[in-house]
Amino acid sequence: MYSHQRYRAACDYDRLPDITYKVALALRLNVVPRSVCSTFHARYCPRHDKTLLTMAEVINHAMRCDSLSGISAATRHNHIKYAMRNVACRYGVEVAVEPTGYVYFENASSTRPADVQRRPDIRFKAPLDNKYYVTDLTIVAPDDIPGAAALRAAENKRHIHSEAVHARNHIFIPFAAETSGFFADCCDKLVSCIAEGLPEHQHHAFKRDFASACAAGIAQFRAEAVMNVFARNTIVTTRYTDM
Repeated sequence: MYSHQRYRAACDYDRLPDITYKVALALRLNVVPRSVCSTFHARYCPRHDKTLLTMAEVINHAMRCDSLSGISAATRHNHIKYAMRNVACRYGVEVAVEPTGYVYFENASSTRPADVQRRPDIRFKAPLDNKYYVTDLTIVAPDDIPGAAALRAAENKRHIHSEAVHARNHIFIPFAAETSGFFADCCDKLVSCIAEGLPEHQHHAFKRDFASACAAGIAQFRAEAVMNVFARNTIVTTRYTDM
């Protein structure tokens, strides 16, 4: 469902600009357009004490280092979070961003509230469904095995949020993806559950638009990260942190 074919969304709000779309599609084909980088120069990351000798190394590092890409993890995270919200609202789904009212404890056997304030990212309620679906979004850099990092991140989100969400009789489904464009199975599960609460004739369109917005958001990050790398001459000084 989540592929380069989704970079052109049905709604102008979610559609990538032409230059961003071209770069995103080129990166999916493992190509960097000459308009972005006509002459390659090796780069050095002092924070990681690493010399980036090839184009592939620079691009892979840009997916992990916000100082090199110029795009923070929070910016990327929020862009996709609000894209999800906007699609849901267009279909009449009740949406709450960063909903409150969930009580988190230090551990499973504790009755003491956690010192760190936590809350999920979004809560959905479709018009024909009395169920609340709650998700927490995470976008992580990939490992050597595609999908492994996303699956670990999804499991970590379940560990953090499931108990608090279920205590209110709501359903928690994580949304975990990788900067490479891989989306874990839980992403499809979330959109399918929300779609079940819509009129039947809207099921396919909702799934299409939701997937388009999410895929376009990840693609936009990759494209802009690479464009920033070759447009800026800044020195890498800080470490990238996954959300």
